Amino acid sequence: MVSARDLLKEIDQGYRMEKPKHCTPELYKLMTWCWEQDPGCRPTFEELVAHLEKLLREEVTTHVDLNQFSESAYGNVENKIKGEKL
Repeated sequence: MVSARDLLKEIDQGYRMEKPKHCTPELYKLMTWCWEQDPGCRPTFEELVAHLEKLLREEVTTHVDLNQFSESAYGNVENKIKGEKL
């Protein structure tokens, strides 16, 4: 597993996680928009709400398929950061 420090370095260098299997392309596109390197290019809260509302109104009933979710692929970084100096 990558340390929190190394993860932050990778993110700073442009790393972004791949689209999770349980996530639709539309939701992943919104996620990557939120992860833009330049904060000025990220959506405002109002834009984020508008896009989420649009996703919820679409005919697709499931944007997160929990049948495809793998708990082992995710971890709680917050708990690991507490004792680590970044």
